[in-house]
Amino acid sequence: MFSCAISFDSPTNVEPDFVKATTGDFSRDNWETAKDPPQNISSTILNFTFNIQDFPDDSSIYCFIGDPFNNSSEFGYVKLASAALYELPILTLLPTLVASSHYWVVISWRPWNRSIDAGDGPITGYIVYVHTKDGNETHSATLLSDGSLNTGSSRGRREVTSEGLDLLEYNITGLEEGTNYEIQIAVIREGPKGEGDRGAPFSVKTQELLTIAAIDHIAGGAAGGLLIILCLIVIIVLLLRRKRNRRDSVGKRSPPLQPAHNDYTPHEELETDEELGRSGPSPSISSRPPGRPAVSPKRWTHAAASSEAMDREDAGVPSVSSTESGPKELNSIPLTDFPASVQKKSSRTLERPPITPKRLTLATVSPQAMDREDAGVLSVSSPESGPMERQPIPLSDFPAFVQKNRHSTFFQEEFNDLPEANIYPQTVAKKQINFEKNRYKNILPYDSSRVQLAILNDDPDSDYFNASFIPSFQHPRRYIASQGPNKASMDDFWRMIWQENVATIAMVTNLSEGNKIKCRQYWPETSATPLLFGDITVELESVEKCSGGSKRSFVLRKGKAKTQRFLNQFHYTKWPDRDVPRNMSSLLDFISEVRKDHEQNNSPLLIHCSAGVGRTGVLITIDSVVSEAKRNKLVDIFGFVSKIRQSRPNMVQTKEQYKFVYEAVLEYLLSENTAIPVNYFTSRLARLQDIDRNSKGRRTGMSVQFESIKILCPDPPASMIRNGTTAENKPKSRYGNSLPSRVNRVMLRSVNTQSSDFINASFVRGNHGRFITTEMPMPNTVADFWVMILDYQPTAIIMLNDDNQRDKSCARYWFDNGMATFGYLSVLTLAITQREGFIQRTLEVSRGDKVRHVVEQYQFVDWPVDVIKQKKSARSILKLIEEMREVYSTQNESPLVVHCLNGVGRTAVFCTVLECISQILDEDDVNVFQTVKMMRNDRMHFVQTEEEYALIHMLINGYIQTNDYEQLPCADEHTYGNLDCAARPAAVESVYELTEIEAGATACPSQTQTEERNASEDGETQHVQAKTTDGETLYENFAYEL
Repeated sequence: MFSCAISFDSPTNVEPDFVKATTGDFSRDNWETAKDPPQNISSTILNFTFNIQDFPDDSSIYCFIGDPFNNSSEFGYVKLASAALYELPILTLLPTLVASSHYWVVISWRPWNRSIDAGDGPITGYIVYVHTKDGNETHSATLLSDGSLNTGSSRGRREVTSEGLDLLEYNITGLEEGTNYEIQIAVIREGPKGEGDRGAPFSVKTQELLTIAAIDHIAGGAAGGLLIILCLIVIIVLLLRRKRNRRDSVGKRSPPLQPAHNDYTPHEELETDEELGRSGPSPSISSRPPGRPAVSPKRWTHAAASSEAMDREDAGVPSVSSTESGPKELNSIPLTDFPASVQKKSSRTLERPPITPKRLTLATVSPQAMDREDAGVLSVSSPESGPMERQPIPLSDFPAFVQKNRHSTFFQEEFNDLPEANIYPQTVAKKQINFEKNRYKNILPYDSSRVQLAILNDDPDSDYFNASFIPSFQHPRRYIASQGPNKASMDDFWRMIWQENVATIAMVTNLSEGNKIKCRQYWPETSATPLLFGDITVELESVEKCSGGSKRSFVLRKGKAKTQRFLNQFHYTKWPDRDVPRNMSSLLDFISEVRKDHEQNNSPLLIHCSAGVGRTGVLITIDSVVSEAKRNKLVDIFGFVSKIRQSRPNMVQTKEQYKFVYEAVLEYLLSENTAIPVNYFTSRLARLQDIDRNSKGRRTGMSVQFESIKILCPDPPASMIRNGTTAENKPKSRYGNSLPSRVNRVMLRSVNTQSSDFINASFVRGNHGRFITTEMPMPNTVADFWVMILDYQPTAIIMLNDDNQRDKSCARYWFDNGMATFGYLSVLTLAITQREGFIQRTLEVSRGDKVRHVVEQYQFVDWPVDVIKQKKSARSILKLIEEMREVYSTQNESPLVVHCLNGVGRTAVFCTVLECISQILDEDDVNVFQTVKMMRNDRMHFVQTEEEYALIHMLINGYIQTNDYEQLPCADEHTYGNLDCAARPAAVESVYELTEIEAGATACPSQTQTEERNASEDGETQHVQAKTTDGETLYENFAYEL
């Protein structure tokens, strides 16, 4: 049973069969026999409930609204995904106790195993539940399948014992002493609601502290024993003294003994490192008189550790710094941010649990690169030397630095070291009278840096607006960071603009996002309707396009004065809600346009989003850091964000935004303004083919750009492609170093429980449509290929490799005559049409009698294998692309399937050109560089060679000339390679966990190389296998929502 609700603008009477539901496929027969639901009409909302019985496991549910076969009737439908049946996983073996103390226990367990445990994988993590004997749950934590906590803590780890047994360990802290607990572990399968039942309870008991009675008993017994010993000592001393006195009486009498002065005897109290819960080279000693309270432990904060300091954690000696006195240091983290284990122990006996060896977050970095002090980046402090410091990164080292940390948790950890929020007074912003002027109650300006408005009508509370002055590297008030004005603060917003003589506004939010108002519209809609805000008149003069949005020009007048000012507002509208832009090009071009407009003004640049801290902080940081990097050849992102957070809280608000800043700064320095207007494409292409005078080694601009792409899109670490490296899945890939990433791989939905859901295919997203990119099926994967087609139901398959029967690794996945059977699927060729340069087939795949899907296959037969044949084949390629453009631009549910031999060569050329042509039709300009970079982030090695990159440009130029776009000469300007690519690591030095290639195999040959080989020799394609650097084959999967 399921239900749906439909809303209308006004009360509506509908026909009985207006809304229907059915299972199966989308067809007239199914619509005509669909079930009509009972109706419950309430105002403008229609509620429907369907009760469909005998629902097949592999069928989809369609909810029809209207008549799909009546052109005069509006029609829509909702499709529910096919049900995927699986059994939730359960651990059968109990965990074991590794160690325990008064307030913590360490447990270990064997990871879920398909052959031993119940349920189905793949597994993404575990949840540890802890509760007392009476059933009160006291603790729960989620661990990823590699043993790490999803909170970033180091209390979970994966370990291999000396016997080779793979175990997961977890340190449970925050427990009570002498208490019985029951621990249960639940296994999480990928996908929503993937948590299985909890395993059997495992009982543990924490150690007990000595009670007062026990201490008294022990103390009494000890005291009795001491009295006996003292009595014996006194008797012996008296006897010896009597004997000596008797001997001395014969000789000279001794002088009388002087009484000892004993008013106060100082004693030393030792505060050990273990008691204080900290480390240090030596214990601290304090003196106090008897009865004086002991010295309380200092407050400590932990600092980021270098590789040497991280090694010290194996011995339980973390690196810390003291902040007992003086103002709070920027790089310190308050005690409240410590794991609960440290806080609890410090409040009781300061007992410290054993520290689990922490997996290095920069495992992919070479030891030389890890020593950031060599590059002037990081220094680690000790308790004696104060908090850690970070130095700017030399510009020449910056590309390698970002590469080495891109796939680690370094940027997240550095983000955690930034100054926290609300470190300075905010008394004015917190006044009751100003409450309604704040859009968000927790984002308030500091008193010391707020923009203070002139007082109106002698009202001392009229000087407030939620905005702050923000410094750049060179100017203390370069920017104003502002909230998006709300209804109560609209007039104050314009008062601030007039007072500070603002000439440029950068707005980086939409008026509403996700059904929430982000900012009030503070400008007139048309030039004919000026608006008055207080005594300031705002008149719209013009509206034009800018990168990523619109540019508006305003004329401002104050009161009855004839003086007028001019203001430009740049409005960026492509920032996704709760995310960062995937395509940086439009944002970086937007920043360049704002900077160019404002560079002649001495007044502050006003930047605002909704709260004025997240996106606003990102823009300010990119603009300032890039300017400073060009000026003094240093990049200091951490230092700058730390600095501006002292002027306004939460600037650069999330760790995703912080990482995005690093990547955007690198891209800005490498590839400024790569977008090309359509009318200048031919002339700009000619310049790209010329030698770039600013590059080293006399390379062409095309070569410089392609090298920049490889820097900006390095190979992912082995952990991201682990699915394709398991023993079960290795044979399913033609080339082991071209594997799908776990975050966007295509997962087979309708496989049985004994089969893997892996196929070497990736989802690749453009701005105008989506693709499934894959390799030509092999004999052992052709059934998986058709399972994928049946699961995701694309309307078209594009085949770009040659149909070479001599390549034994290629399996023809159709028969031109009759029906082909692959596993439990049947494929029937319904029609064949010979076209110019390609063959079109209509294929039907079915599973039994109920599940069917019809798909069009386009087999391209004229792909150029050398430069000479490119121009001849370009017309046929563009004709196929033009035919697919309509499918690509209108395909809302199903992506377009594109494959060649390896899924990254010809496939990448085709997908990139199709997306770029859609850009031209939508925006009148094209950005090949950004499009390739965006898609390469979704599938490694996408566009493998510079020749393929050049072919993309040639095809786009052919499309422009074929469609009679006017071509103009371009100015002689340098628009690429601002940071020469010679700064990147040498090709022989791999700074990532790359896949290893079997002996005798080449590194993912290009499509052209493969076709030439197939045309000249017989034999099987060599299967290249991939391995992780540590030999792990851990199965990690993440669902991808279409």
